[in-house]
Amino acid sequence: MKVSEFKVKVSGDTYLCHISDILHLKNSRILLTDYKNSKIKMFGRDYKYQENMTLQGGPWSVCSLSYTKLAVTIPHSKTIQIIGITAKMLKVRDIRTRLQCWGIAVVKDQLDMTNATGVDTDREGNTYLGGYVSQCVQQISAEGKLIKTLISKKAEGKNPFMVRFYTDKDRFILTYGNSDTVEVYDLRV
Repeated sequence: MKVSEFKVKVSGDTYLCHISDILHLKNSRILLTDYKNSKIKMFGRDYKYQENMTLQGGPWSVCSLSYTKLAVTIPHSKTIQIIGITAKMLKVRDIRTRLQCWGIAVVKDQLDMTNATGVDTDREGNTYLGGYVSQCVQQISAEGKLIKTLISKKAEGKNPFMVRFYTDKDRFILTYGNSDTVEVYDLRV
């Protein structure tokens, strides 16, 4: 059930937001990558806007390297930017890639480039898919069977894009392609 929603458009945004990834930080802040506006945006636990940083191109995926560093992919410039997040977000350095890098994760203490984005799992191992074309969010079992369509946005004309669970695995944030709003859902309600 939807428990909240919040606006992600900030001063200086030219386009409708396209939130392509979400990172829940250990200090309860939320970092969003806004592909269309070439920004990463920080929100507090209460979903209040805190700050943003404009990047050299549209960011697609983000992962945490440490408590104070992030890696952000910028596919069209074949770059991964390392960002420091102490008192203020600051660019630390660029890593050039041979190919466009869309997805990124840390696996066994190594930075791993992938092309899988927009998918997450709950505490039971079920997978959740944001269906941009189908306009719904589907819950898939660990065996790969459709459990149910959790959310349908066809009547509203919205295109679910990214599902990202909180660390407690009961709440998730849902983003939409070309939308200035994201929604928070709780499976327990």
